[in-house]
Amino acid sequence: RPRGAAGGGQHLLRLQVAAVPAEEAAEAASSGVVDGSGHRAAAEAAAAAVEQLDEAKEMRESLKEIVLDEVEGTKRGTSMNGEQRADVAELIVQLEALNPTPSTSMEGEALSGTWRLVYTSNSELYPLLLAG
Repeated sequence: RPRGAAGGGQHLLRLQVAAVPAEEAAEAASSGVVDGSGHRAAAEAAAAAVEQLDEAKEMRESLKEIVLDEVEGTKRGTSMNGEQRADVAELIVQLEALNPTPSTSMEGEALSGTWRLVYTSNSELYPLLLAG
């Protein structure tokens, strides 16, 4: 599909990820806990957790790319129809669910810098965006 050809929900993904924080995975790997069968249960759990983290990162990156593809060429969302907006909203909800950042605070250095608006679902902004 060409970039920017939004529509139809062709790229909607249903994701469920159970990730263990990296600190817990590292702690489990270093603890060397052995279960009753003689296996290094903690090391195996840590390896599984690291694999889940890698998979979650790949899914986040994939979802980000899909969202950007969906909104490209839509004049920041102003030329999208309701179905296209609903598809993008669903993708964004899925992406938010994969957020690795424990705090989603809107403060601090995490948000400092120059931002570029590529999409908005706030229809009150459309007249301003369409004016130039």
